[in-house]
Amino acid sequence: ASLQLPLKERFGLAFTCGKCETRNAITINRVAWTSGVVVATCRGCGARHLLADNSGLLDLDRDTNFTNILELVEARGDGHTQVDPGDIEKLAALGLELDPKGGLKTTDAAPLFEVAEGRPP
Repeated sequence: ASLQLPLKERFGLAFTCGKCETRNAITINRVAWTSGVVVATCRGCGARHLLADNSGLLDLDRDTNFTNILELVEARGDGHTQVDPGDIEKLAALGLELDPKGGLKTTDAAPLFEVAEGRPP
């Protein structure tokens, strides 16, 4: 017998803008992450960052060859950190915290790229 546990509908993702070095944190709908398009706007410079494109709609030249930013980071040999949302100390060490509704937000500068979720998106 197998037991399938439901995944949370949303998860948090923090990243640093490559243009202005501003830390950003967003909450992402899991359906958009796994089957749609996710674009985040930098709160520092307004640049738009393509984080997931499962449809290929935005990668018209097919030059990125990734469906989400985690795949791209891993292909470059860079790492990412996954954090359980209940681990308040680790979130704080990364300059992140949860808002009252459970969304991810930044508190100060932190390392390059993290995902706050107990399991892979």
